[in-house]
Amino acid sequence: MTTLDTNRPATRVLTGRSHDKSAPSLLFLLILWASLAFGLIFLVVLIGVTFVDGLSRLDSALFTNYTSAFPERAGARAALLGSVMVVSLTAVMTIPLGVAAAI
Repeated sequence: MTTLDTNRPATRVLTGRSHDKSAPSLLFLLILWASLAFGLIFLVVLIGVTFVDGLSRLDSALFTNYTSAFPERAGARAALLGSVMVVSLTAVMTIPLGVAAAI
């Protein structure tokens, strides 16, 4: 049988939010959000510039040609086929193993 200790103050349920409104805490929060915004803006600009620069090269030859010493004839077919083969082989080996483990 358990007894309740009525002399102890009730403990608060932790919500994961700090209610500290001191100046150093708010400054830290401001710096945290500013660094997050800076990183995300930098990432979006970098992806956008890379996409715009590579848009002229995005054609069917990119997916059908193998690698080449000449950049204008180079493609990613070997990399794509290799990725498909690795994923397929992994699925063939792990799906039966996962089903057998579940049984």
